[in-house]
Amino acid sequence: SGIARSTPVLCVPQGANFLIAGSNFGGPKPPVWVLNIRSADQVTVTYNGRAHTAVPREVTDGEREVAWSHMLKTWPNYAKYAERTDRIIPVFLLEVLA
Repeated sequence: SGIARSTPVLCVPQGANFLIAGSNFGGPKPPVWVLNIRSADQVTVTYNGRAHTAVPREVTDGEREVAWSHMLKTWPNYAKYAERTDRIIPVFLLEVLA
C-alpha cells in the first residue's frame, strides 16, 4: 500500500546492522509484517532512541544459520519458537545505510 507502518520487534544488533526474525512466537504463520518487509526497499529501525535507515534482505541457507545462531545468543527463546512450528522462521538482515 505504500503506507508507513510501525511494529515493535526484537532486533539483534550485528555490527552496524540489525537482524529480525518473523517468529510469531512459533505460530503456524509468520507475522503479517513479514510481507511488508519482503516488499520494502527501505525500512527505519529505531534502536536505543536513534533512527536508522536500512535496506532489508531476507537471509537464507548458510547465512541464515549464522544469523540464527547469533540471534539465539540474544534471545534463546527463538529455539523454542522454532520447535513449535513446521515452517522455517524467516530472518532478515537490515543493512544500515551510512
